[in-house]
Amino acid sequence: MNAMISVIIPVYGCGTKIYACLDSLKAQTYKDFEVIVVNDCSPDNSKDLIEEYIEKSPELNIRLVSHEENKRCGGARNTGVKNANGEYVFYLDQDDSIMPETFEKLIENNHDYDCVSCDVREANGQIEIRTSFSELQSISDSDREKLIIEHGYVFGMLIKRSLLLEKDLWFPENVMFEDVFYNVNLFLEVEKFLHVDYCGVVRYGDENSQTAFMNQRKIDDRIKSAQWGYERAVKRNHFEGVKKAVYLEYFYYMYMSNTVFMMTHPNLKVSFKTVKYGIKETKAISGYYWKEVAELDNRFNSRVRRSLKMIYNCAIMVYCYKVLFFVYLGLKKCLKKI
Repeated sequence: MNAMISVIIPVYGCGTKIYACLDSLKAQTYKDFEVIVVNDCSPDNSKDLIEEYIEKSPELNIRLVSHEENKRCGGARNTGVKNANGEYVFYLDQDDSIMPETFEKLIENNHDYDCVSCDVREANGQIEIRTSFSELQSISDSDREKLIIEHGYVFGMLIKRSLLLEKDLWFPENVMFEDVFYNVNLFLEVEKFLHVDYCGVVRYGDENSQTAFMNQRKIDDRIKSAQWGYERAVKRNHFEGVKKAVYLEYFYYMYMSNTVFMMTHPNLKVSFKTVKYGIKETKAISGYYWKEVAELDNRFNSRVRRSLKMIYNCAIMVYCYKVLFFVYLGLKKCLKKI
């Protein structure tokens, strides 16, 4: 099958790091693709560097689109989709690259699938393997649950652009962690899925990226993104058949991961109100979650799940823990002076 691919790259403060990303596209063996670089009001000279690269690489079909105001990565991806001409969309970050045969591998066995994915390698060599998904011509509820829970993030996937437009599969804008609930919504709409056993994307990351360190603002943004995605997910096709998976992801981003983060990083000034807010917003589904869903989340062992349930029922424990921790730090500092 031949189909045009639209590669969407949000850019903000990338500098010359974008060169490696664009060079990996230039090396592709499959040539029917366009590159849409979305400059999200980058404060450095990234725009000039990209324009220079475009001038020196006429063989690469690159378009530069610039925002008048910063919309963060989610807004930049949405802009890319709206400006795309390809049959399929491929999201790529400015500091990542792809292997030379990635597009060829993804497209050669594609028979009108909604979504085609490959494996992803992190810079440390760890590979996110998705091979257990294989080919799903007709997706059952159990297949859909597995995709939602286990597939991972949006990287390394061709997604049919018509599906994105028809089903309003957009990212939240003006927040970090825009993609935390994206795949939940995507896999609630996908009807035909193919996984290719090939490691096609290399994720290098950035020491200044949103995941390099956490703080209150980032946790607040992640909660906003999860709420934004959840509100849309409960209205989508197939929700009733896979609501366990949707609830699992919602609980993870609204309460579970945030509470673990605050308990393991008590020296960071993360608000106790965050835990209370997560509990408040998940109260309506909490009974069903703890009874039917919690054990499906293999990101936590049984001991951690029991602790999180105990805290859920008595959130003041987190506050007490943080207070005691700061008392401990104070005493330790005083003892050093003696």
